[in-house]
Amino acid sequence: MAVFEATDESFDELVKEGVSIVDFYSTHCGPCRVLLPVLLSVENQLPFINLIKINTDNCPKLAGRFRISAVPTVYFSKEGEMTEYHGCQDEDSIKEKLSKILYE
Repeated sequence: MAVFEATDESFDELVKEGVSIVDFYSTHCGPCRVLLPVLLSVENQLPFINLIKINTDNCPKLAGRFRISAVPTVYFSKEGEMTEYHGCQDEDSIKEKLSKILYE
């Protein structure tokens, strides 16, 4: 569907409907930069999925709320229900996790 840069204020509205990949990242994180093209590819292949990016440096409330202690940390959201999935994963692993969320 789209790529969004969430803020502390906009996050809940962005995840309340549909399925989203929620990427907690930092601009100075090497693995975050490696993961970004993978997430963009998945979002491009599955256009009904939103990609929501959260810069932990700019959104300390969200980082605290989700107890983000390392980046990248990826969550998946279905209708606002969050499922955690850590680290830099390959495209197949991400699509497999999304498949479980979509069809359960």
